[in-house]
Amino acid sequence: MSKEVDISLVRIPGNMSTSDIPRIYSRVEALPDEELLLLFNVFEHSLPTLKDEELYRNITEEDLFELGEEGQTLIRKKILVKEFAKESIRTVLMPFFMGSPTSSCGEIKYLKIESSYYAITGGESYRFSFSNSSAAKIKLLSATKILEERT
Repeated sequence: MSKEVDISLVRIPGNMSTSDIPRIYSRVEALPDEELLLLFNVFEHSLPTLKDEELYRNITEEDLFELGEEGQTLIRKKILVKEFAKESIRTVLMPFFMGSPTSSCGEIKYLKIESSYYAITGGESYRFSFSNSSAAKIKLLSATKILEERT
């Protein structure tokens, strides 16, 4: 009986280093609301739970105009996706920049294919889902394209 394997991978640009992290974080902050809400719908089951005080720290001046019940729900969704994206950057990139062959949890490996590096994780498809946070983190970084080199 053959089992399918699902693989998640994202390319890490060769010229990227720890000094690029603040710029990548600013790309996360600049993601359009529509994209954040779409990402929330895709990654909802992988997103962390944040306490209200953590959410309040992340409210922007722009968000203050959305204080109705529906607005609060939208703000919460956007903040959860942004925080998960930042956590993904820390989890996926930082061990790579420090020269580790794997992430701190051991689920993500770093491979050089031709002249590019990739963060990769996988699992058997019947056991593998977005609840696998390492796969979700890699898929989120890939979907947002925030690691891609800009011209």
